[in-house]
Amino acid sequence: MLHTFAVLGGDARQHYLAELLTASGFTVHTFAVPELPNTAASLEESVSQADAVCLPTPAVTSGAITGLSGLTPAHLLSLLPERAVFGGGLGAFKTLLQRTDTPYYDLLQNTALAAQNASLTAEGALLLALQAMPIAIRDSAVLVTGFGRIGKSLSAKLHALGAHVTI
Repeated sequence: MLHTFAVLGGDARQHYLAELLTASGFTVHTFAVPELPNTAASLEESVSQADAVCLPTPAVTSGAITGLSGLTPAHLLSLLPERAVFGGGLGAFKTLLQRTDTPYYDLLQNTALAAQNASLTAEGALLLALQAMPIAIRDSAVLVTGFGRIGKSLSAKLHALGAHVTI
């Protein structure tokens, strides 16, 4: 059974996860989590004290673990003997984990969580659009490229605001 977690990098979601795990009675080590202190002197120490590692969503950005620039998935994997890995959107990192028989769980494979994440991502895109546009969204012509989870959610939000949406 997992008792101790290393929560690494990311954004406010990692911060919330660390607080939730702590409140649930688990021991949590944080490293490079926004607005939380590092509980160990190094990443290696954080990971070595944990039964499982919780990575952000997306877990990997531009070839590095999100929020830990320079930390490649391969390097992180070298620090993880017999530790489980949790993260969203593991991508190519999943192949490395499978090759080494490292237990993992890709959070975005959970349909309900993926739908919630898509909705939040669409809200973030909408905020960026609102900040960048010199005109109101209402009655604007908007093109959405792609109609996956995020595209569907974004299109619905834009339509609800009165935009003329083309997909």
